[in-house]
Amino acid sequence: MLLPSALRGLRSAQGGSLTSFLGAAWRGLAGTSGGGAAASGGGSGGEGASDAATASTAERQQAEPQQLHEHIIAVDRSGLINPPLHSHDPEVLAAQAAAAGVVKEPETPLARHLRTIIQFGGGPITLAEYIGEVLTNPQHGYYTQRDVFGVAGDFVTSPEISQMFGEMVGIWCVATWQQLGCPQQLHIVELGPGRGTLMADLLRGTAAFQQFSQALRVSMVEVSPVLRRMQWEALRCQGPPPPADDAPEASSSSSDQQQQAASSSGSGSKAASSRGGGGGASGGSSSSSPPICSTSGWNGAAVSWHRSLDEVQPEGPTIYIAHEFLDALPVHQFQRTERGWCERLIDVASADSPLHLRMVLSPGATPAVRVLLPRRLRQLSPDEQQRLQALEVCPQGMALAESLAKRVEQHGGAALIIDYGQDGPYESSIQAIRQHEFVGLLDQPGSADLSSRVDYSALRASVEDTGAAADCLGPIPQGVFLLGLGIEARLQQLLANATPEQAQALETGFRRLVGGSLPGASLTEEGMGLSYQAFCIAQRGLTPWPFGAVEDAESEEGGEGAETEPEGTAPKQQQQGEQQPGSGGSTQQQQQQQQQQQQSRDSNQ
Repeated sequence: MLLPSALRGLRSAQGGSLTSFLGAAWRGLAGTSGGGAAASGGGSGGEGASDAATASTAERQQAEPQQLHEHIIAVDRSGLINPPLHSHDPEVLAAQAAAAGVVKEPETPLARHLRTIIQFGGGPITLAEYIGEVLTNPQHGYYTQRDVFGVAGDFVTSPEISQMFGEMVGIWCVATWQQLGCPQQLHIVELGPGRGTLMADLLRGTAAFQQFSQALRVSMVEVSPVLRRMQWEALRCQGPPPPADDAPEASSSSSDQQQQAASSSGSGSKAASSRGGGGGASGGSSSSSPPICSTSGWNGAAVSWHRSLDEVQPEGPTIYIAHEFLDALPVHQFQRTERGWCERLIDVASADSPLHLRMVLSPGATPAVRVLLPRRLRQLSPDEQQRLQALEVCPQGMALAESLAKRVEQHGGAALIIDYGQDGPYESSIQAIRQHEFVGLLDQPGSADLSSRVDYSALRASVEDTGAAADCLGPIPQGVFLLGLGIEARLQQLLANATPEQAQALETGFRRLVGGSLPGASLTEEGMGLSYQAFCIAQRGLTPWPFGAVEDAESEEGGEGAETEPEGTAPKQQQQGEQQPGSGGSTQQQQQQQQQQQQSRDSNQ
């Protein structure tokens, strides 16, 4: 009975609109309540009953038009066809912030670039991606557009503080070369040479060892054209200088360079050089332009420049130097929550924040949480895994350690790593510095240096994971390393021929290189003897001086006792916000000391 009634309603609505068509069906169904009874009772008198049903239907069509609206569902599409206005115009954003009563900090070009990446690239980025963009973006990166070294820059490193640092590293190279049997060819590779100060002092200081100098071949892993030119001048190279511009670098983005470095066998990640005398870069790929070659005027050694460590092909025993290199590599940070481990990410800040960016937690496990974090946790003891509520991991530093271990196993030699850090994990150590002062991590991206402390236990575990025939020695405090190489005797030798002003600069530099920090010391007064550590990856059976002597002394004193103070010092200073320092005293005094150091270098050639 229901179906015939609905069909009669549909037939009456033929030719009408969709609304009338559906309404007719409803009316046909509604008419079954009375029509059905009449049909069942009429039997043979069907025509009269049919006329009555038709009349009843017509009455309902006039009486029920208001009830039909109860069966119609309305969908509000205004939110789809009229989305809220969205703008990336700095003036519009500034107006929105002003309307919220907030004064935003000046937006740097890199901050605008990062905001665009986040808003159009799928959401928040990792801390490692943020660090990579801030330091190595080809157009607006911290290292690519300025000279950041020295008193006029943001920090001063050990080679800039005193010529004795580079000279002692040179003595270490000579001693290691002798332990290798004085091979006729020795390759020295420096990662991120900065201004070239360390290598210049090394070559000048060892020029008296003629057999050693004649065996040398030097490779500088650096992609910044500006710094390559500075290194070329510092090494007194002959022949055409490196070009002032590098087309492959300019055409590639910092994210591409980071991916190339990450996919390589641990070549490091800085697309532009980092710290003077050490922290630099090795982004780029092995398919880039041929290396630039020259000859140093200090000792006649052949010098070549490369964009990445993968481009450097050793042909015999090799010594690798990485001074303040690993602290500039990007890191990931993870935090334990009630949802499990999450990753700290960088997102666009809200309109009521004075900053343009903010740090947030991932809603769940990210790829780094699934892949990188378990690997690092497996390297830690169960007690450490249980204790840590956060963890900082440098995957490219771990990859670099693996690559160096395989290289010294295959070709022989050793790698010397000097950086500030500790023999254990950090929960968070990333920090920013501008003009010798600490600033916020997200404050005006691209205008400040970013660095993190080195976890030497992660380097050791990574080397062990490779199964390579290589040994890890240290870390030992930088002061112990330099004193073991004779820096005190070298100081006395230099003081004998120094002017009063030069003598003061030499003594100040010596104290800073080997001493500790006094309580409340500023960045420009901080000592580096304890917070900076020396670490060595050597071919199996090779124990370069003074690492072996320090380990023997520790064994006689009961093993771990000798390392208790350095390991405890680094975390405490990190909590106070320690960073690589400038030189002591006021800015004018610092400039005078640097001039005196340069005069001392020239007078002791």
